[in-house]
Amino acid sequence: MLLYEERPKNDIDIRIRKDTDFPLHFHHCLEIIYIFDGTQKFYVENTEYNISKGDLLIIFPYQIHEFIRSCNKSILIIIDTYLLNEYNNEFNNYKPVSPVIKSHDLPLNFESSILYLISINNQPSSYNTSITKGIITVIIGEIFKRIKIIENNNTNCDLMRRVISYCMRNYKSPDMSMQKMSSDLKMSQSYLSHFLADKLHTNYNTYINSLRIDNACNLLNETALSVIDIAFACGYNNLRTFNRAFKKHKSKSPTEYKKENKN
Repeated sequence: MLLYEERPKNDIDIRIRKDTDFPLHFHHCLEIIYIFDGTQKFYVENTEYNISKGDLLIIFPYQIHEFIRSCNKSILIIIDTYLLNEYNNEFNNYKPVSPVIKSHDLPLNFESSILYLISINNQPSSYNTSITKGIITVIIGEIFKRIKIIENNNTNCDLMRRVISYCMRNYKSPDMSMQKMSSDLKMSQSYLSHFLADKLHTNYNTYINSLRIDNACNLLNETALSVIDIAFACGYNNLRTFNRAFKKHKSKSPTEYKKENKN
């Protein structure tokens, strides 16, 4: 999953995903999720949304959002917004009233355009790059015709971004702690604890572990690192603690997870 400080490959990153889940995060890119099959639950800035087959969700840059694990097949499109200069004012100063566009409100040929994007995504051709950018421009135009936007002036979100940004920059450090975070952010531990519970609907340990375990899943899927090397890379001091946290979040061991995903 793309974290807030990362950039999409080749300015537009298109991925097919199954059974998506990812903890609270944000990034500078525009994100579009289209559901091919199944259902998905999201939180965008503390509001829950449920979408199903044929529905679309758009997340503006720096909007805080979370994917709740569901059974689905979806396409994730992540776009560096410098490619969409004509929408800079909207992306910088506004946000959607609702990020969801239901299937019956999308153009009849919308899914065909998505399928075509997938078909040319991995084909090494400069022409395909130009075609992809053209299709994305059309898709964004169709989306903006169908959403309402309002001025983005949520102070609570600014504080949420500070907290989430800190966690996402530091979760890989084994020295990460609630005490250190509260000191670095110049917030009392009691206020920070209350803020996490009230605004992010979680606690410190759960959130940090969710970031670490998601990173571990990516490393298990995409690298040949050993389980113990992955544990240390994700901020755990020992294998036992890592295995316990992984099983709590995924209901299986890291080894079982890697075996299932290879199959």
